[in-house]
Amino acid sequence: VAATVGTGDSNATLSQSISVGITTNAGGANEYDCLLTLVPTAHAFGQNTITITTGAATPLVFKAKVNSVNDVPVINNASISGSNANIYEITVDEDTLSAEYSIDVSDVDNPGMSCASVLKVTSGNTTILPNANITFSGTTATSSAASTCKMTVRGAQDQFTTTPITVQLHAEDTETTNKGISSTRTFTVAITAINDEPTIGSISTKNISEDVYKTGLTPFDVEFTVTDPDNTIQCNSDYLSYVSGNNGVVSNSGGITFADGSSSGKCKASINTLPDAYG
Repeated sequence: VAATVGTGDSNATLSQSISVGITTNAGGANEYDCLLTLVPTAHAFGQNTITITTGAATPLVFKAKVNSVNDVPVINNASISGSNANIYEITVDEDTLSAEYSIDVSDVDNPGMSCASVLKVTSGNTTILPNANITFSGTTATSSAASTCKMTVRGAQDQFTTTPITVQLHAEDTETTNKGISSTRTFTVAITAINDEPTIGSISTKNISEDVYKTGLTPFDVEFTVTDPDNTIQCNSDYLSYVSGNNGVVSNSGGITFADGSSSGKCKASINTLPDAYG
């Protein structure tokens, strides 16, 4: 008995191969149990009509349906690439936006998606690196091929250390089977400390009378704020210095001394003018 499969597959893209084999003799001289094997094309689904012919017998026609299954999306990077290729650790300076790092992703069921909509991220330390400071850009490929999304990171103001981040790629199609599945990849972000410049608060113009605060008398005191995110500033000449704009009124040598102010974060400048000087 010869058994062949005809060309009656009405949706050829669904079927990678169709085969028929004889399994057992059903009892009669011309009766056999046969097994039909249908192998769908990878990632294809839908309904097709199959026609089986055996010699001159009336063809057997039936419908076969391949159900949709939402495939797991994939983050392909074993490591992440950027300005330093093939590294697992992302490095960025404090208070600086990182370079763009490439993340290769693929989702055969949902091509052409916005990277920002399908990629989610969770920071291991949101004080150091808030989730909102990790952004994605780009669009996934319009085919099932892998595509590249771009990621940038920026640490919180004046924060630095090393923290893990977990990037999650979501499947976002409308199928109910395996809906919401995702794949994840964890990277390490190292934020390098940068020594910030200290700042001095503004000081308004001061008007004083000649010889009232001259050397040997009570000095004229001015308080001002000092800020340094990275260091503790002490209100003395080791940390503070001055340059007189008029050396004939306030000497560059001993004309101003520094001490602690009236509250934390404030320093005091004690100003002595030269005798009979004004300007």
